[in-house]
Order: sequence, then C-alpha cells, then structure tokens
Amino acid sequence: MKIQFFGHATVGIWSKDGSSLIVDPYESGSYDGRIAYTPITEHFNYGVSSHAHDDHNAFHAVACEKVVESGLHGPFEIRRVPLMHDEYDGARFGGGVDALVITCDGLTVVHLSDVGHEPSTDKIQAIGVPDILLVPVGGFYTIGAHQALSWTRRLKARCVIPIHFATPACTLPIRSVEPFLELIGEYNRVARGFIDVASVNDLPRALILFPTQMP
Repeated sequence: MKIQFFGHATVGIWSKDGSSLIVDPYESGSYDGRIAYTPITEHFNYGVSSHAHDDHNAFHAVACEKVVESGLHGPFEIRRVPLMHDEYDGARFGGGVDALVITCDGLTVVHLSDVGHEPSTDKIQAIGVPDILLVPVGGFYTIGAHQALSWTRRLKARCVIPIHFATPACTLPIRSVEPFLELIGEYNRVARGFIDVASVNDLPRALILFPTQMP
C-alpha cells in the first residue's frame, strides 16, 4: 500500500495491484484562496468523502472514475462511523462527519475527517484499531492537538499521521502541526509526502508527511 498526503485532509491510497482511492479532495483556491495547495493531477479509480464541505468533497476538481460511499470497491473496503463536526452536536460547524474506515492489502486506515469532539467508548468500539490513523490536529474547525492525542491513544493506533493543519498553503484560522508533535514526542518526518507500507511492521509510531501539493 502507498499513501500520499496531498495537503489539508486529502490523501491518496494505492493498493499493491495499482488500484487507487482519493479521500476528501480539496479544491485549490477555495475559501477565498486560503486553501492554496496546487491542483491534484493524479487519476483515481475511486473517491470517497467524509462529509459534503467544499474542502473535503471537491470531486469536480480531480480525475476520479467513481465516487463511492461504503462497501467493497476493488481492493478497498470502506465503512463509515458517524461523528460530529463539533462539541455542540454539529450546530457550530454544520452537522455530522463520518470517520472512514478503509481496509486494503490487509491494513486498516482510519480517516477521522473533521471530528470536533472527544472520543466516546461507543465510537472507539465502532471504529476499531487502525494500523494507520489520519487525525486532524489544527483545531478551531476540528479537534486540536490534545484531543488528537486522546483519539490516537484511545484507538490504540499503530501509526498516526496528522492532517488538517496550517501551512504556508493553508491559511485557514487553524494551528500548525507543531503543538501535536510536541505532545506525541517520537516521530518520523517524511519530506517526500508519501509512504509505501508492506506490513504493520514497517510502521513507526508517528509519521509527518510533507504535503506534496505545496506551491
């Protein structure tokens, strides 16, 4: 399996047979230019979105053969676990979001979308134990660093990859990844923005992927 972090909350997943899935595509230049990651030019067999906000659902801006919801699609098995965008039952930031539980090549990847609240026992049980956890860390619209660490620990994630944080190409009112890194302690920083994973034995405790679509 290969995972590429394009920027914001957008990742691509490639299976060992070459099939591809894009998760939560952003639109370059959206939000009055505050999402300034460059357009994504790769072609994908499948696409899935955790919720309908423009920075997570811009399938018009990517080359994707089929947008799916859940179930088995090629090598990708997708489950959805309902969460909330904030701690007020979604009243502040527009309702619910879904955690995406994606299984491929014997590995489970969990994308926590724009979750905005602490983990509860029922949600932890519904999601299960991820091999790779993609967790938002920037705060304001989502959980911040401390809550992201709480989700990571409660889910017993084998490897965590932070997403949804401020960079020079994302000037939304959110924080950088650094507060989360201070909390997580040990991590590997990958400048190329993608990883190839053959088994859980290849995974470090935490990975920081450099967004590949930085201008």
